[in-house]
Amino acid sequence: MRSDALNPMMVAHYTDRPTGAEAWLVVDTFLHGVAGGGVRMSPEVTERVMTHLAATMSMKLAVVEPPCGGAKCGIRYDPKAPDSKEVFARVVRAFAPFLQNCWVTGSDLGTSWQEVVAASRQYAGIPHPQYALLKAYSPADPAEIQRGIERMTRGTSLTLDEAAHMQMSDSVTGWTVAAATGEALRVKGEDVRGKRVAIQGFGAVGGSAAKFLSEAGATIVAVSDELGAVVTKDMSGLDIDGLLKIRKAPGYKVIDREQLARQYTYELAERDDVLYLDVDVLVPAAGSHLSLDLQRVKAKLIVEGANDPFTDEQEELLYRRGVTIVPDAIANCGSAGLYGLLVVGAVPLESRALLEFLRDEVQKITRRVLEEDSEPPRKVFERIARAEIRNRIAEGHSVMPNGLSVGDLRSMEAQDMRIRYRETSPYSLAEAV
Repeated sequence: MRSDALNPMMVAHYTDRPTGAEAWLVVDTFLHGVAGGGVRMSPEVTERVMTHLAATMSMKLAVVEPPCGGAKCGIRYDPKAPDSKEVFARVVRAFAPFLQNCWVTGSDLGTSWQEVVAASRQYAGIPHPQYALLKAYSPADPAEIQRGIERMTRGTSLTLDEAAHMQMSDSVTGWTVAAATGEALRVKGEDVRGKRVAIQGFGAVGGSAAKFLSEAGATIVAVSDELGAVVTKDMSGLDIDGLLKIRKAPGYKVIDREQLARQYTYELAERDDVLYLDVDVLVPAAGSHLSLDLQRVKAKLIVEGANDPFTDEQEELLYRRGVTIVPDAIANCGSAGLYGLLVVGAVPLESRALLEFLRDEVQKITRRVLEEDSEPPRKVFERIARAEIRNRIAEGHSVMPNGLSVGDLRSMEAQDMRIRYRETSPYSLAEAV
């Protein structure tokens, strides 16, 4: 989203006194009294990055049901530090009033779905990270909230590939990345079968995208993780199922190099080399605001698996070079769409039914955006999304946080917590003019 359009409703800044770690919960806008966005932990976290990501979440959530605003939480700390779990616990405890009333969350870079669920229960006193959304849409019916929690628990824990440690919660985003890729190629008059694909990242998003694209007939010629890149010598394609099975616990984001050497003769390269390979499709699925040498990018289709992998300026320049970019708010909307489906309970709790519904929705919005080729796809999508948010506000969906008054927010401020808040949504003001 354009930098001059960023004007979040709320920024809660927490300082962890034992370690000096900082955390920001940024709410771009509340909608129906709720905002949604995951928690990341990284030394690269800044308020500015979280503000951009919160705005992206508003765009992403504008095209799924039920209505919900966008947010993002970031913890500036090394997730590999010995005391990272204790820092995470204190951040969740500090932001507990938001989780109890008006913020729903999930995992992101440096966190896992399982630890977010566990921390929400232990340190925020709620039964599920999506509790506030369930409460917002079932305010007078505790039984329906409980049924929603059961749907969430069952739906997110559906097994998609046991050997590859893939559950619905951590694989659905890779599914929508693959769906967006296939549809983008169809818009261009091409087929995914035989297309050469490079994927930056081999964790929850990158790994599952690799699996689903490979199953659709694409040739995955390279993947990378935090240790580097794995590339086929002759661009013939990696054994994705095999590589997924030798990712290391915990997290299953890194390929075991000892097993890799025993089983395969693939070449090893620098991690970011995958960005510049001579491929048809590039899927960046690791990190935000990448350092990128635009002139070296050869892919003609980029499908953003990560949140905000490129700056607006980078996307604009790539677009001028004839590169088609499917923005993250479309491609990686899998988790947001899944949670919405599970809240409303409109689709059977069966993996195929959930995935097919999400595939169809992603294909429709991908085609709609790419067929309007008058400006970069992100700008087209954001125009559609902003209009949808304004329509929902006009329909009466509140932009005030559920369960928390301005006085409540002020009372939360302490030595280690500062809150900036305004009572109007950015989508109610300048953008509506």
